[in-house]
Amino acid sequence: MNQIRVFLGKKEEDSLFYLTKLARCCHILDKGCYTVPFEKNHSLGIYEEAKEYLSKIEPDLYKDDSCYLWCVERIKRYEALQKEGTESTPVYFNPTIYKDSKEYDGFIESFISVRRFCEDIIPNDIINKCISVAQSASSSCFRQTPRCYAIKSKEMINELTKNIAGLTGFSNGVPLLICITSDIRAYDCIDRNLAYIDATLFSQNLVLSLRNKNIFSVFLNFQQATKSDINSVRKILKIPEYEKVIIFIACGYSNFISEKPKRLNLEKVGKIYE
Repeated sequence: MNQIRVFLGKKEEDSLFYLTKLARCCHILDKGCYTVPFEKNHSLGIYEEAKEYLSKIEPDLYKDDSCYLWCVERIKRYEALQKEGTESTPVYFNPTIYKDSKEYDGFIESFISVRRFCEDIIPNDIINKCISVAQSASSSCFRQTPRCYAIKSKEMINELTKNIAGLTGFSNGVPLLICITSDIRAYDCIDRNLAYIDATLFSQNLVLSLRNKNIFSVFLNFQQATKSDINSVRKILKIPEYEKVIIFIACGYSNFISEKPKRLNLEKVGKIYE
């Protein structure tokens, strides 16, 4: 069995929960750091909240984590700006570096769902790289709640197939099955549906990154799953109760691509107001 998702102990689970809370607070503080005109003492309540979450995180567990270090730096930056009374200097953006925009548009338009894969094994370093790229997706208030379970074990995939209706009918099997969940502890009742949006944005980045490595994929809807299906998936993958299963993705190399279905005409989809 070969899984990318790392299973956490109780201390790590608690620290990860507080880190998602901390990231949200630091995201709000970061926005305030670039506000023009700068408003001194703005978001002091959020600052105090961030300090509280920071105190609950086991620093030894996250001393090398880029998000944790960014949060610590943002808090220090916020404190410094309160003394200076001025906003952060934004990073200059040079649009000329994106000269291949037409090629990139074509790449996105070339995406197609594929259900016929080769048996070639996808290396773990490529899977990890694609997951890393997926992490760059936007998330509501920088919560970063999507979690990714990458399954290469044929035995485990066969067991999961019984619980995923969209996974039937694959002619050559599935070399890699990915389960995307969302840590719902980070959401309040009023924004509970954001878990679906955040996981979807993450998933779209993931499949595009896979496609860039010549790995094809197809989304498998899991929202019509029965309670029994959900419980079975949780048991097989050891998914904790605070993570909601959002979607599955079947992936693999392929030497057979079907014809891309035609989309609606643009006038049926887009409307511009001037």
